[in-house]
Amino acid sequence: MAVGGNERRQFNRALFDHKKKVSAILDTTGSPKKTIVVQVVNISYGGVFFTIRATREIHLQPNDLIIFKEFRQNDSPPFSIYAEAKIVWVLDEPAMEYTGMGSRFTHLSPENKEKLSEFIRSCVQDDLSA
Repeated sequence: MAVGGNERRQFNRALFDHKKKVSAILDTTGSPKKTIVVQVVNISYGGVFFTIRATREIHLQPNDLIIFKEFRQNDSPPFSIYAEAKIVWVLDEPAMEYTGMGSRFTHLSPENKEKLSEFIRSCVQDDLSA
């Protein structure tokens, strides 16, 4: 994992590679409501970029609302959270095996903002001890 960013980003991102697997469980708020497991590519206080297998029957679009319920790093215990977010962009190329989606947190309580900070710190700590 690395921390990165550039001038146009409001928040620095924690980046994850294929060795540092981070997954998330999210619910869709639309009908029908579905629970989905996704792979996190990067996370910040602003939102999450994640991928999902393109062949899944769920198709999220910009402005769809989702709720992150849990993050998990490799085989660590799950990290519970309640974080509402909105899909802001979708990278869905027909030849690609995975669809990428950028989301922005819409409502993050102070308690859940602290939980998110703790999760990001735990990912950084694991990198420093490796």
